[in-house]
Amino acid sequence: MRERTFPTGFRHMVSSKPYHLINYEKAYAETGSAPEESSYRDHELRNRVQDKADRMDDRLLSLWEDVTSVNIHPDVSIKTDRSPRGLGELIGELVSNLLTDNTLDSHSDFLSGVIEGLDSGAPHDHVTKSTGMEARTELLERTREKTTEQLDRQVKVTEEWFDGYINKDRNTREAREYIQEVLENNDFCSSKFVVQQIQFELLDGRDNRRQEAWDATSALSETSILEVVERKSLEERAKLRRQIEEDVKNLHSKRRGQSRREVFEYVATQTDEQPIHTNDFVRAGKRLGDRSVVVTILNDLAGKTGRRERGHDKVRSANPLLERVNGDKWQTTAYGDIIADWLFEEGLGLSDTTREEEVAVAKELEDSDANE
Repeated sequence: MRERTFPTGFRHMVSSKPYHLINYEKAYAETGSAPEESSYRDHELRNRVQDKADRMDDRLLSLWEDVTSVNIHPDVSIKTDRSPRGLGELIGELVSNLLTDNTLDSHSDFLSGVIEGLDSGAPHDHVTKSTGMEARTELLERTREKTTEQLDRQVKVTEEWFDGYINKDRNTREAREYIQEVLENNDFCSSKFVVQQIQFELLDGRDNRRQEAWDATSALSETSILEVVERKSLEERAKLRRQIEEDVKNLHSKRRGQSRREVFEYVATQTDEQPIHTNDFVRAGKRLGDRSVVVTILNDLAGKTGRRERGHDKVRSANPLLERVNGDKWQTTAYGDIIADWLFEEGLGLSDTTREEEVAVAKELEDSDANE
């Protein structure tokens, strides 16, 4: 049975108050302000957290007492699932946060104390075996060797990762250039969107572009590239995106100071998904301006013919974003839904539409162009 001794500086009595941060205290410590649902004020939680911080020595002593007490009796075992290195990293990070003087000298003092603490429980007899100095020297030498090995491994891993990153970046650019060349040679759209879709389908997560010897022409075939274009309907979807970009740009224009985008947004973002009556725009207040101006914009977005002024029809009437239903009510078209998703959802464009929906809308746009 091992003798239990207090470490230097820990001979005082331990407070009976809890040491760990609880409830709102932890939230305040992490954010610097009291949570909204808390009845505490900032200064009240600050005082409570500071009180816990001031008793950190007590908390360390409490942990030390628990560990040494459990380790005294042979019938009670103590263990941790952490490896010796993992335990050292945990304690090292803890001490790094506790030290007020985070310098090389303070770190070396801490490590000296760790070695002394380990040596006090080491299974050796300084009289019959190596002296205490020899034992500590041996421990320091072994630590130096392992640290050097670890640093060498980290440097090697970093160098290999960087080389792989450089190779992948270069090979990815070559792959995109090759895909673009194949598309252009076959009279297909070679936009950034189409090239990226083919890259994602044929390469991302499935190749070894990090290797220096990787070759785009070997990894990609013209047949496979064209097959993705056909299977993913990339030509039609690229056309849709070009039209979307044009119409989104036009939506930012104004009619007598009233933004077309605001009128469109008012219809497209209604949470109940019900058609909006013309009178609702008037009740919406000054934000949407004069009724006649709003109605004119609604007609434009719905592709309605009628009295127009030069330069007024900013969004192509052949591809309406809105449609008029039940007399004087308005709702988005399928194409308008896609425009709304592009503008008001995640900002990524077409995030909630399927490939089939995109192709169907693109086909409608193509048919309307043919009829113009």
